[in-house]
Formats: sequence, structure tokens, C-alpha cells
Amino acid sequence: MHRTYQFPKYAKYRASQLCGRCWSLAASSVVALKQQLAPGVLNIHRRDYTNIGDLMSSPFQYFRITKPLYKLDIEPLTLVSPFFSARREPLVLGGGGLFFFEAAVNGLLTQYRGPVIGWGIGQNGPLVEKTNTRIQTGKFALLGVRDWQSEHDWVPCSSCLAPGLEAFRDIQPEHDFVLYDHQHTPLPIEGHPRLSNACMDFSKAVAFLASGETVVTNSYHGAYWARLLGRRVVVLPFSNRLLHMRFPPAVATAQNYQQCAN
Repeated sequence: MHRTYQFPKYAKYRASQLCGRCWSLAASSVVALKQQLAPGVLNIHRRDYTNIGDLMSSPFQYFRITKPLYKLDIEPLTLVSPFFSARREPLVLGGGGLFFFEAAVNGLLTQYRGPVIGWGIGQNGPLVEKTNTRIQTGKFALLGVRDWQSEHDWVPCSSCLAPGLEAFRDIQPEHDFVLYDHQHTPLPIEGHPRLSNACMDFSKAVAFLASGETVVTNSYHGAYWARLLGRRVVVLPFSNRLLHMRFPPAVATAQNYQQCAN
């Protein structure tokens, strides 16, 4: 069934091509992958339980399916299990900056015998305007990337469908600035309320972002959700993932972030 979703205040996009009927095998862990499992849906993305953005980026957080759903973390898959080469069912990669895991993605694209679908995935590499990845994108059966002005179709991170985002849009900001850190690279700024993407309470994270008139961040999802909330966004990037957003934030340094917010 075709469905069109409203990308809040910005654009419409179609999700039906990437969320239609998916007859897939799935597995919940590397150990489970070595076993014969009942047909279901396999979703591989970054499952970091200390990073709220990684967990919220899976499209299967927002779409109900009737078949069993198994989710697998991509990080251990630098050497892809031979188990994948025996399967023919579709596999959904996404979301998140999965182009960072080049070996795992190319291994799946090469070994997996069923169609591989990329959903809202993108770059997460060195801080340069464009990274020349060696991902074999031509082997995807269907590919939508979160990076704007790519040669591939644009599909925003599916976390824009998260319940609760709209409810916080109309909250009046309490602070001129709030800081939202990537947990591994804290912002070199002091003097404002702060939170990091290690906060695993989505409602708390979104409420915090909404509390600032301007959100200063180096987190992809911090910038993305703040933009969806209608807040000004200023980023201090340490990765190119923040340089390819559909609605670009202001890029700043610790010395000029306040001026960039104007």
C-alpha cells in the first residue's frame, strides 16, 4: 500500500518503495545467524544501546509488520558470516551512517543472495566535503540515502516518524542556547544547559532540544531532531555526516557559534 508521510514543515516523501512487503529471513545475533530461523524480517543497522540516535534510526521502529522481526548490529559484521550466502530473502540496511562500515556493507552486498535494501543510510566519514566511499551501491536492489545532493534518491532518516516530535514543536524555548553533545566528542563550550546522545530516553532528549531557541550540537540526530522541532541549529562537526543535511544548519566553531545563530 502506498503511503505518503509529512516531513514536518518541510517536504513530503514516499516510504512505500522501502517499506512494502518484505519476505526476509532475520536474526537477532551473530550466534542466531548460524541457526535455521523462521522466515521474518531482517534489519541490520548500528544497535548501540548508548546512542539514542542509532536506535531510533531503524525504520522498523515505526512500521508494524506481521512477520517476526530480528535486528542485528552491523558493527561485528566486518567479516560477514557465510550464513548470509545461503539466504535469498530481502534484507533491510538502515538507517544511520552505515557507509562508515564499508567492509560489512560490501560483504553483505557481495555475499547475500537476496535483494538488499538501503533505507535512509548515509556518510559518516572524515571531515571533508565529500567522501569517496567504495560502497558498491549498484548492488542495492533499492537505495535511499539521507544525504542531500547525492546521486541516489533522498530518503530522510525514519526517526522523523517518531511519536512525540510534533508534540514538542509548540513548546516555548526556555534557554537562548542548549548544547547537545555526541557522547564521545563533547562540545568545547560551557555556560549553557547540556545533554548528550547517551541519554536513552527519547522524550527527554526531544524535550531538551525543544527547550532551546538555538541548539548547538555535533550529533547528527541532535541537529536533525532540532530542525524538525523548528529550532535554530548550529553545528560544530567532526564528521562529514553533518555537511549533507537536506536543510543545512549553520556551521560554526566554539568561538563564533553565537554569531552564527543570528
